[in-house]
Amino acid sequence: MEAALVSWDHYESSYNLEDMLLSITNYKAALALCPLSHPDRLLILNNLGLVLSIRFEKAGALADLDQCIEYLQVAILLLPPGHPQRSSSLNNLGVVLRERYEQTGKASDLDECIASHQEGLELCPIGHIDRSASLNNFGVALRMRFEHRGDPADLTTSVTYLEEALLLRPIGHPDRFDTLNNLGVTLGRRFDQGGNMADLDMDISHLLESLALLSTLHTDRPKALSNLGAALLTRYRKRGQLVDLEQCIAYHREALQLFPSGHPYRSTSLHNLGTALDSRCQQSGNLRDLEEAITYHREALLLRPIGHPNRPSALNGLGCALLIRFLQTGQIGDLDECITLHDEALRLHPLQHASHLETLNNLGVALQARFRQSGEIDDLELCIKLTRESLPLCPTSHPDRLPLLNNLGTALQDRFEQTNQIKDLNECIDLHNEALLLRSIGDSGRSKTLTNLAVALLSRYTERGKPLDLEQCIHHHREALLVFPIGHPSRATSLHNLGMALCTAVRGKGDAVDLDEGVNRLHETLLLRPTGHANRSRTLNALGIACISRFRKTGSPTDLDEGILYLKESSLHTASPLSDRLLAAENWISTAHEHGSTSLGEAYACSLDLWDRSMLLTASKIGDKHKRMAHHLFPWEKGHDLTTDPASYAIGRGQLETAVEMLERGKAVLLTQLGKCRTAMEDLEVIDKELADRFRGLSAAVERDTLSGQSEDHAQDVLASVRRQHHASDWERTVEEIRQVEGFDSFLRATPFANLQKAAERGPIILINISRYRSDAVIVQERAEPLSIPLPDATISDVVVLSATLIPLTTTGRHEGQMMEMALQDLLRQIWDKIVGPIVSHLENTLHLPNGSRIWWIPTGAAWSLPLHASGPYKSGQRNLPDRFISSYAPNVSSLLRSRKFLPLMKETSGPRMLVVAHPGSEGVNQLLHVQDEVAVIREVATKAKVVEVAIIEGAECGKEAVLTCLKDATWAHFACHGIPRVDPFASHFLLETSDTSLTLLDIIKNGLPQAQLAVLSSCHSAAAYNVKGSTLNNWRPNEVINLAAGVLFAGFRSVVGTMWAMDDRDGPVIAQEFYKYMFRNGAQGVDCTDAAKALVMAVRELRRRDVPMQRWINLVHYGI
Repeated sequence: MEAALVSWDHYESSYNLEDMLLSITNYKAALALCPLSHPDRLLILNNLGLVLSIRFEKAGALADLDQCIEYLQVAILLLPPGHPQRSSSLNNLGVVLRERYEQTGKASDLDECIASHQEGLELCPIGHIDRSASLNNFGVALRMRFEHRGDPADLTTSVTYLEEALLLRPIGHPDRFDTLNNLGVTLGRRFDQGGNMADLDMDISHLLESLALLSTLHTDRPKALSNLGAALLTRYRKRGQLVDLEQCIAYHREALQLFPSGHPYRSTSLHNLGTALDSRCQQSGNLRDLEEAITYHREALLLRPIGHPNRPSALNGLGCALLIRFLQTGQIGDLDECITLHDEALRLHPLQHASHLETLNNLGVALQARFRQSGEIDDLELCIKLTRESLPLCPTSHPDRLPLLNNLGTALQDRFEQTNQIKDLNECIDLHNEALLLRSIGDSGRSKTLTNLAVALLSRYTERGKPLDLEQCIHHHREALLVFPIGHPSRATSLHNLGMALCTAVRGKGDAVDLDEGVNRLHETLLLRPTGHANRSRTLNALGIACISRFRKTGSPTDLDEGILYLKESSLHTASPLSDRLLAAENWISTAHEHGSTSLGEAYACSLDLWDRSMLLTASKIGDKHKRMAHHLFPWEKGHDLTTDPASYAIGRGQLETAVEMLERGKAVLLTQLGKCRTAMEDLEVIDKELADRFRGLSAAVERDTLSGQSEDHAQDVLASVRRQHHASDWERTVEEIRQVEGFDSFLRATPFANLQKAAERGPIILINISRYRSDAVIVQERAEPLSIPLPDATISDVVVLSATLIPLTTTGRHEGQMMEMALQDLLRQIWDKIVGPIVSHLENTLHLPNGSRIWWIPTGAAWSLPLHASGPYKSGQRNLPDRFISSYAPNVSSLLRSRKFLPLMKETSGPRMLVVAHPGSEGVNQLLHVQDEVAVIREVATKAKVVEVAIIEGAECGKEAVLTCLKDATWAHFACHGIPRVDPFASHFLLETSDTSLTLLDIIKNGLPQAQLAVLSSCHSAAAYNVKGSTLNNWRPNEVINLAAGVLFAGFRSVVGTMWAMDDRDGPVIAQEFYKYMFRNGAQGVDCTDAAKALVMAVRELRRRDVPMQRWINLVHYGI
């Protein structure tokens, strides 16, 4: 044993681990030589346990801790009750059991630890030499049990024991540092529960004193540094003093250096430093801090695998850091991962765990953020459910109750804005009122609660019109403003809110005094938000609306002119978020139109520019983009139609080329932008990948800067302003650089009419613009100026009536009777008289277009649902449209340009690679009985024409993956199956073998069709402008028909045949026979997909020759070139 003591003395003087190892070896040898009755056996067991515990602290090997506990447990067996050394041995055993609990989370270790300390304390009455050590260690164990089980009595007793222990360890006592550290940490926990700042200040004071007592080489210094850093971070979050945050980070960095790889406490140190850097990033906007933090959080999580007791805190830490990065960069992947991490942490934190509520709150905040990003209502519902379930667990005095009340209140307001359920708004207001009661006057968070409550009250006033709500709203905003004197960074937001509320009052029972004060408050806000400030657009918009309101009361032209100028400046303020600018542009359009301002054309152009930018910046994936745009502000929701209204304005001013450009920009925003951005960026990547990547990165940075610069903190705002200017300049330069690339001259701006005009090289394109102001057709020709034909009898209401009349004629049974035929003819006659007839008159009499020429129809609005191609006078001796011209449709002009782009390369020299997808559906109702006949016809015609490559997928093989794989190589595709339209057009689909493998339009678009030329959709509703239940698809988005035929055209096919409503299964084989017979009239070689429109005419002619009912042949339409 003497050799072991000598080795240990050497270790304590040199800290050489070899000396420690030698000491352990010598102690084990001595123990082996000591029989059970030997007087030194107890000493050897205790010393060996102590040395093993120290080696565990150095190296982190859990086996050392296990052996230590075994030796100490054996030692206690040698100490009967009443033995003078029993209390110290119990104390030592309790300490190492606590250590093992911290590593493994095994609850039995914690229970045994507390039992050991309790017995040990009972053996140490007042005056006992070991009482201070027993109190100290028992207090720590009780705090730990509180953290695990949440019993407040444990925390109270812990503080009592530690305070007594500190009294027994006065200044100069060698163990005072340990008790100071433990009491400080425990007071911090009490602050977390009760929110008493005195506890937090005393916590930091004790920790600072403890650290001062530890040398740089002391083994407990790293823990002391970590504890002090954590306390300073908590105080920073409460008081906002940067000195606390900087000291916190410095302490954590020093601690991490003292916890090398493999140390058991390294994961905690990594977590602490990462969390502190998160906070500094939020304060300064420095992404380098955040990237460093995420690196630390990921390493900490790796060191806390599944089963580790501290894994939940590592999950929460990384989740919070990823949420911050999402808010900075907008990367949805960060948000998804954040939610996954918090969800796992919540499952690992039982209901009674002290951190359960914090974890739940983190998950709720992340879910609400994802809802606001994507519009997924399920995220919002789950956020509300989790938060609502947690509130009963928080008594009024619990510090987590306030954030839960706030988060549930804001989530309910979000849901109200989606569902307009007033009960949600009422509950939201009740929650904010309760939160306000918990915020005493002087509380730093009171102003935020006042603002949340005022905003909710204003929403309820707008909904219900109760003056009391507005009065309380204004009162709360006034109180919030008192908290922010001149110079306070949050004063601008408070002024803005009050100004908005006062201007709203005028629309109720308010008077001009309220309005004048509101305008003045907004003017004052504007001074605090100079050019370059992210929130300037929001205030300019509010000020513009306020001036217009005052104009309506006073009639002062100055107010009107100023209001329009403010709205214009708001729309054009590039440093503000696009959402704010879009809202201002909508208000600018409304005001300019209402008052006949000459700026209306400029307002339309600005709004279209913003929507171009928005579609590009708000999402990168096709599915994400359509989902996001379905959720966020869309121009038609405000009563303006950015498809038809700008074109109507230009037509009215005789600017037909501008009208075509505007109609092309506004029409089918989603489809157009998907085509523009997806194809343009892919093409650019092929030419210059670095330029494409740089543009994407800068686009994300520009929007991120506008969103992250809204804190009202002066230091942050200055930094954000600099970043915005730098990124905006780089973005503009990059856009100009892209426009210098051949073929990209119209990137992110209106395609010039001269370019659009090229799409009419094979025949005139007829744009039908039906708006609330006027209705016209514009004929685009390849080498002539556009012509306009007024359509005074085709008002919006007229066209809607025609569309509504068509629905029952095409959706209820087979309609084989003469009465049905007469009703259809009457409808087609009305379409001719109101829309098509005047246009055909110009084509024949003004343009002298030869009979049999091809023409292209591009309607808007409800006109999409009308069979324009089949209209006519339907009178004896007069020709109908099918007897005059060959009609095709297109979603927009750009789709024709894209299809014609590779036209010289499209003619098949060796025959098409055909894919036939055939599935009759389930047995029974609606089964397609003639699908096999249709396939047989195609096989026969293809064989006769010597088509080499024909792939037929049918029956059980007809699954989504198989079809998508074959589509990549096919040039022609024929679908003989059920087609199902949906209000969300990207969910429209072809029914295949099973419902879960249905082939959606989004699947086809994402798949890519590099070889595609011709698609024949021998399916019901493949070109429908209404769904199978008769509800128009346009109620999903006005003037934007993305049916299966249009979507397949967009996906890459150049020529598409589809059906406007349910197809009679009997017609499939006839259509296939005549269609392909014409296409292969000269054999397989040299076939041209541009013959498809004429081939469809031949197929329709055969149906008419067979005298099939009218509704069956007018159903067939052609899209594309």
